[in-house]
Amino acid sequence: MKSPYKIAKELGISHQAVYKRLTADFIAKLHNHVVQLNKGKLQLDAVAEAELKNLFNKVAQPVVQPDMQQVEQPVVQPLSNQKTDEEVIFLREQIKTLQNELTQERQHSRDQAERVTSLADRLAQLNENQQKLLGMEQTRISPALLTSAESGSAPMEAKKRNFFRWILHKE
Repeated sequence: MKSPYKIAKELGISHQAVYKRLTADFIAKLHNHVVQLNKGKLQLDAVAEAELKNLFNKVAQPVVQPDMQQVEQPVVQPLSNQKTDEEVIFLREQIKTLQNELTQERQHSRDQAERVTSLADRLAQLNENQQKLLGMEQTRISPALLTSAESGSAPMEAKKRNFFRWILHKE
């Protein structure tokens, strides 16, 4: 007696395929040759094994119906060489025009990149000039800053001295 798993190994198929063929009809037909063990495991004797192997060895024959007629497929003629040559020439011309457009776009992109870098340089220069102008405006508005810059002492240090003199009430 063999298990369905061993039969599947002998046939070179999966055990799921064997269990799929072990339907209730198969077991009812060969009930004297199939033994069910505990936990639902099956054991097949030589007769049931041979019958199961026959199920897998059967080759399905195509069903021929007499009232159906065969339809002949029309023969597709290959395209003429002249037509394909024209298509090839057309496609090559398309490729050339697209390549020319691509080179023009790339050149335009390079020109724009150069323009952006020159504008960035001009912007940096303008920012520098603006900082210089703001510095000149501040020195013109605040003469105290101008005198402290000329004397070499910072205005904060003068305030600190004045603050400490004020605290100590010394002049």
